[in-house]
Amino acid sequence: MLAIHICNFFTFYSFIAVYALPAVCMPASSLHILYVALQSRGILTLSFDPSKSVQTSLEILDTNTDAGFMPGWLTDGGDKLYSISRTHFPTNASASGGNGIIGEASYLFKYNLSHPGPGTNGSQIQSNPHEAIFDPSGQYMFVNDRGADLIYVYHVDGPDNVIRISTVVMPPGTGPRHTTFRVFNSTRTFMYLVSELDNTVRVFTLDGVFNNRDREPTAHQASLNIMLRQTASTLAPGSSRTLPNDTFLASEVALSNDGKFAYVSNRATKTLASDTLSIYSVHPNIGNDSAHLVYLGQNNTYGKVPRHFSVSPDAETRYVAVANEVSQNLVILERDPATGFMTGIKGIISFGTFDVTQNLGPAAVIWDRGYDCESEWAG
Repeated sequence: MLAIHICNFFTFYSFIAVYALPAVCMPASSLHILYVALQSRGILTLSFDPSKSVQTSLEILDTNTDAGFMPGWLTDGGDKLYSISRTHFPTNASASGGNGIIGEASYLFKYNLSHPGPGTNGSQIQSNPHEAIFDPSGQYMFVNDRGADLIYVYHVDGPDNVIRISTVVMPPGTGPRHTTFRVFNSTRTFMYLVSELDNTVRVFTLDGVFNNRDREPTAHQASLNIMLRQTASTLAPGSSRTLPNDTFLASEVALSNDGKFAYVSNRATKTLASDTLSIYSVHPNIGNDSAHLVYLGQNNTYGKVPRHFSVSPDAETRYVAVANEVSQNLVILERDPATGFMTGIKGIISFGTFDVTQNLGPAAVIWDRGYDCESEWAG
């Protein structure tokens, strides 16, 4: 039987490269700019022109080879782009190339696993903190430990005041992976967690946050109440969890910019057929927590192993960019803002042939958020 083994880099050490980005502000009708972490080459800058054909709308503008070994993640911070790269552990390297500098760590947290979890293919034989992300208020940091089935929660009041305030214990074999957020009001935020091993997306409420940026938070607002509201399958309607047997591995979660739809990428490991994006409508105002997310169906990713995807930053979320790791292609899908479903391919570019080792293909893709001036100023 064919099996694609999603790699677990337990023997790799990550470090950060920083790149200055040009201030790009172009009309919404002109070129879109994207950045791709391509493990075999470095950080690619691409243009996307939706007025062109599917085969010619994507063009590589630049390849930055200072991104270190196998760049595996990208995030932006204003005029800076941050890349996570890998090298073999142990190493004395603190940063790769790029043209920015990150100072010494003010806090260092080490994670351990008390006993192996039920995940197969070595996925839970040791701690594996898969993501560190701040909530929209900037007060709290969440670290998803896929190996230990834990979410570590920290209150952050500057680089020298980082305190772990909570640990959320997930059911064995969950494999918490990535998180996104949606502000509900000044004191409540919804948190959406996609879990890789049991193929679920969970909805939490974060109460006690301070989302009013016009005023400084007071001391008593450092109290956070985290409550699970819903568990939804990433593969079908309902709340069923899969066994953590690597047959399917959910990878990413994102919301449309109006908050009306949620998306999760699915990776099927027993076939080379194209993978899928699951689509949900989002209902934060209803009294029934179990229906916060309503499963609508799936769309094709037109590639294999969508390790990461991101939505375009315009108000209507007109496009979704999908980085298919094994098939080594980037696909731009056009989205219907009324239904939430994808209506077709607007761009596709190949970086190589099928690579089941997962050592070469795209690991992350993000949009440059400076291109749509009108949306940025309105938002």
